[in-house]
Amino acid sequence: MAKNFIPFTKATNHEKKILQQHKKWYEKIYVSPQIEIGNTHYQILRTARLFGQMNLRKIVVFTKAGEVIKDSEITKDVFKVYTYFHYLNAFTKDIIADSKRDGQKQFKLLITSIKDIIDHLTEKVEEAELEALNNHLEYYYESQKLVDEVDAAAKKYIQVKGTLNGLKPQATIDDSLKAKLKEALYERENKRGQLEAMMLENSLNTSPTIKQILTKESYKAYVKNKESIERVVKEADYTKYLSYHLIQVGESDWAFDKQSLELNKGEFTVEKYIDELRNKNLGEIFIKTNITILMQDHWLFSATQQNIQNP
Repeated sequence: MAKNFIPFTKATNHEKKILQQHKKWYEKIYVSPQIEIGNTHYQILRTARLFGQMNLRKIVVFTKAGEVIKDSEITKDVFKVYTYFHYLNAFTKDIIADSKRDGQKQFKLLITSIKDIIDHLTEKVEEAELEALNNHLEYYYESQKLVDEVDAAAKKYIQVKGTLNGLKPQATIDDSLKAKLKEALYERENKRGQLEAMMLENSLNTSPTIKQILTKESYKAYVKNKESIERVVKEADYTKYLSYHLIQVGESDWAFDKQSLELNKGEFTVEKYIDELRNKNLGEIFIKTNITILMQDHWLFSATQQNIQNP
């Protein structure tokens, strides 16, 4: 977890007055740099724990002149930029891990192994089984390419994060910087979505056949290098485990999108989820989801917060 919520800094005494009566004794008030929306500069105030700044509780938008914004549409426009900050802070560890990925290193031995297996079994297996083996090889090649693209997208996000580091409240996040933040978020979500969709599809459609082939004693006898079999089977098992986790997360997110975002998505199926991961719209879904959460659960003027303040 990030120690600081970039690019927020501690609010001044004058700024604190806006949220002072709404914060808990163990919380601090933090302020964003200027955010340019049209011809107006806005700032965001948020309350959070001093040593747990990711734990947002209350949030509100105000202008340079000190006017607190109660208009929900303006607030949503500003919160859209906040979601870029949230994404960067919430997924810092994952982004750093992605920036260290190497497709060739990850799949080099797997590609060598499946090629070795194909060479030894081409004349031994059924036509459908040979097709599955070749599809699995293609899956490795495509995964290798996408892992490198995920790595590149993560590096781009880290570069953008460097721009935000150290920004003072007087600094302005203009249209150019907003566009870079949005592009970095969309590109990472898009590449990861494609990789996850391909992994799910392979796990459902190809891996079971591969496992059947490579655990069949009559076929195993033809492959001299048993490490090739062990390596491919182990990877298939791990992919199955990851796929199970992805499906659980996807099903939970699907239910939230239907209920809170009122998206007409129908009942969850893995096939529909794979299509969604591939549709290059994951960044937009992330933004809509988080704006909804902010407006409902954290905005100072939401119905939820008003009920808490006036039980």
